[in-house]
Amino acid sequence: MSHVEKYLYGDPEEISTITRIGCELLPPPEKLTTDQQELLASKLENLLQLFHFYLDFPQNYPVHLRYPFIRNFWNEKHVSLSFGESHIEFCDFEEENCPFPGYCKTCQEIAEQIKYDEEIEKRNRGNNLSDEEDLPF
Repeated sequence: MSHVEKYLYGDPEEISTITRIGCELLPPPEKLTTDQQELLASKLENLLQLFHFYLDFPQNYPVHLRYPFIRNFWNEKHVSLSFGESHIEFCDFEEENCPFPGYCKTCQEIAEQIKYDEEIEKRNRGNNLSDEEDLPF
């Protein structure tokens, strides 16, 4: 089976199965110090990258705050890859449900882009331009 077919049609497995580290071996965040959470988060992220999983956190998101997300990710099912990158999003791009309040501006940027696009569309309609018409340049 080709790698693309394996990715598209492979059997998803829990991350704990892929990494061979059971979730029960990862302590709950409340039992760890900030330094311990930071160390574990950093090492686990590096381990996941060896398995081609890249966790998408805001650039300025503190490492120790990543640990609970990583621990929850350990129970998720994904297809194992032998090359490439599988990016894992924790955000659903709804500002009111932001998992990274105070650290992420993506939802705000998307809302601004949508507003800008709507204004351009309104302006074009006001100029009697449609999508099918040729522009004068």
